[in-house]
Parts: sequence; structure tokens; C-alpha cells
Amino acid sequence: MSGAVMVTTPRWEGLAMMSASPQASNEPFGTTENSTSLHSDDDGDGGGYMSYDVYDVFPRRPLEVETLISVILWLICSVTVIGNVLVISTFVRDRELRLKPANLFILNLSVSDLLIGLISIPFFNVWRHTEMWLAGEVACKLWNIVDYTATTQSALAIVLISFDRYMLVSKGLQYRKYITLRLTQGLIVTSWVFSFSLNSIPILCSDIVLEPWVEYNQDCDFAILYQFSYKLTTAMFSFVIPLIFLSIFNIIVYNNIRARSRGFNRGRSSGLNSSVAIARSNSSQSRGSSEYRKHRKAAITLALIVGMFLTCWLPWYVYKLAIIDNEAAENRDLMDGFIYLLWANSAINPFLYAATHPRIRAGLIARIMCCVPRNCRPVRVRGGSRSNSDDPNAQTDRARHRTITQGLTTCYNEDQCNNQGSAV
Repeated sequence: MSGAVMVTTPRWEGLAMMSASPQASNEPFGTTENSTSLHSDDDGDGGGYMSYDVYDVFPRRPLEVETLISVILWLICSVTVIGNVLVISTFVRDRELRLKPANLFILNLSVSDLLIGLISIPFFNVWRHTEMWLAGEVACKLWNIVDYTATTQSALAIVLISFDRYMLVSKGLQYRKYITLRLTQGLIVTSWVFSFSLNSIPILCSDIVLEPWVEYNQDCDFAILYQFSYKLTTAMFSFVIPLIFLSIFNIIVYNNIRARSRGFNRGRSSGLNSSVAIARSNSSQSRGSSEYRKHRKAAITLALIVGMFLTCWLPWYVYKLAIIDNEAAENRDLMDGFIYLLWANSAINPFLYAATHPRIRAGLIARIMCCVPRNCRPVRVRGGSRSNSDDPNAQTDRARHRTITQGLTTCYNEDQCNNQGSAV
């Protein structure tokens, strides 16, 4: 084995030169401008491995640039881990959050994001720094399986959240009849099994189906990752098909909310024509107003999460599909930038939960303030309805919000807050 190293992650088919075997090329490796130098460790027994020098294709970046990239990745990693740990701990401490099926879909997304922060980014960044894979074959396969599975699961989790919002808006009062805890748990487990199977089987079988060409004490890669059929399949199931479902669900939700908004406004206008009509329809209008606000809030939450997902994921997959059969056109800087943007989505999601969900926001504030060495004091979180105080549904919303705020207490001093903090 030569001293050549590889500094790209197989997760993104980074160097894009192994889709064809050495025998399939008319030019010897290392002789063309866009090729990568391959070095053989074959001693004549037919079991030699192939290695190559990444810098024959992608020149080294300046040290200052590489250092800046490492700092950015560690920052993304830290925010991802801290944010999602806080979200998950809020669910662990708040039983009411866990009892609502819609919240379990958010918890599911947070778990997959946490895995990206704990496994995907750190291993990749260390690999970038050392320029060699030092963890061996088992760690290489486990890392890739977890990395691929968590990323695929993130996309499926967004689809499940969209499906839940679609059911809430389209089924109305029958929503609870269809979306039960058992169904929610079943969908989440099924999505994880699918994500794991889609990504683990090819990686575990790669060296069996295809001739291995990597020494795992220096490199972490799999020949199957460069097969056109594999790349197309993973792109379809990890992004294209989820994108189709996201589009369908969001279009239906948007049209439903817009129709309800128009009907609600017409109802308010017609009610002004007669005081008798107002008196008779006051209760129904209040119920309609509350339902409309709930659906509108669900639509806003969905729009923020899906919008950020598309912003972070679309560039990478559009680029990936564009060069799927033309790997010579790969640009290292574009690839890396799109990868980092995709990972950044896992760091942003916890802030979206806090911005759109009052109870999660209160729990996050309580978790954060527990780290401050001061005396115990209650957390006040703005939220609730600003509607007419005569609206009984608005009063119910405010009462519910007071219950949340009183229950979520900041634990600055463990001795003083032992009892109060247990409510969170």
C-alpha cells in the first residue's frame, strides 16, 4: 500500500472517480488532467487494494481556509448536538408533549438530527484533519450506516410531519380518530427500518458483491457507492420521492387554509348585517375562529420546517442529480459547501421548534436557564391568543398557556428547585 491518502467522505461520492474500474478506462490513471492517481498494492495474488491521491484532482486548500472550515463544522456540530439534546430532554421531562402524536413526529426528527451532530459531522471533520481513516473497517461501516440512515430518516421525518399537518387540516375534528399514538409510533418505526435497510444492506454487502479496493486502516470507502444504480436509487428514496410527497401535502394544506380563511372572513362580514344573526352565530364563529387559528398555526409550522429543509437540501441533491453520470464535472468547493449547508439544517431545526411551539419553547428556556448559577425563578414565555377577550376559546388558550408557564420552572439551584423543576 502506498502512502496516498483520501480526504473525502464516501457519503457524498466525494472524488467521483471510482464509478468506473481501472480496466474500464482507456487512459491509465494519473495520466489525464482530470484523473486521480491510483496506486496498486497488488503483489500478484489478485487481492491487491487500490489507493489514490486526492490532491492529484483537488489541490490542497490553504491552511487558513481548512482551519476555518473545521471551525465552522465544529460550530455546526456543537449547535446541532446542544439544540437537539435540549429538545429531546424537554420531551423526556414533559409527559404532555409525549402524549400528542404530532409532537412525536417532531421528536423523531430531533433524534435523527442529533445522530447527524453526534456521528456524521465529528467523524468527517476528524477525517478531514488527519487526511487518513484511522478507526478501521468496523468503525467505517458503522459510521456510514448511521450517517446514511440518519440523513435519510431526516427527510422521511419531514414527510411524516407534513402528513400529520395534512391530516389535521383535511380531517378536522376527526383528526384524533385517524392519527393515534399507535399509528404514529408505527409510522416512525417503519421509517427507521426502511432507512436502515436502504443504507445498511448495500454497505455491508459491498465487499461481497464487488471487488474490494480499500484498506480500511487508511481509507473509508465502498465500491458500491459509485455505482450509478445505487446513486440513483438513494437519490430517489432519500430526496426525490419525499419531495413529491412534501409538495402534495403542502399544496393541499395551503389550499385548505386559504379556503378556510376566505370562508371565515365571509362569515364575519355576513354576521354584521344583523344583530340577531350575530347573537345566534357567536358560539359557532368562536369555534370556527379557534379551529382556523389552530390550522393556520399548523400550516405556519409546516411551512417553516419544510422551507428550511428545501433551502438546505435542494442545492446538494440538484447538484448530485446533475452530475450523476458525469463525475468528471464535480467541483470540490461546491460539493463541500452543499454538504455543510445540508448538515446545517439539523442545527437550525431546534430553533424552528422553539419559534413555533410554545410548550417546547418554554421547555428549552427552562433547560437553558438551569445552567445559570442563580436562584430559582419561574420562566415567563410569551404566547397564547391575542383574540377578543370575550372569545371563550381565547380564554381557554390563555388558561392553557398559564398552566404551561407555571409548570415549566427554571432550576438554577438544584437544592431549591428540586420540587419545582420536576414539573418540566
